Amino acid sequence: MGVAFAINKDLVDVNNLQHEIMIHTRTSKLKVKWGDNQELTLINIYAPNDKENKTKLFEKLASMTRNNKHKELCVMGDFNCVESDIDRSPLIQCWKYNSDASKI
Repeated sequence: MGVAFAINKDLVDVNNLQHEIMIHTRTSKLKVKWGDNQELTLINIYAPNDKENKTKLFEKLASMTRNNKHKELCVMGDFNCVESDIDRSPLIQCWKYNSDASKI
């Protein structure tokens, strides 16, 4: 469990990276300088599956980034969000809802 960044060394000076673990095993921040001294802050998240802990994570992350002084901020990762409860079910359980589920 955790997050990781993959960096293209041809595009980014790896000597100018600043990494910070924000929330252990859940969020990590990477400041990248690239191009003509441009800076980008990336936040990679791995959200819990259950709603209560996911809400707590998002609230904590929001409070940690609220005063963000970086203009260029990108939050990405596994938000563990689905559009419908049926998307949480294993395929075998979907058959009772959709007889064509086995064709997916």
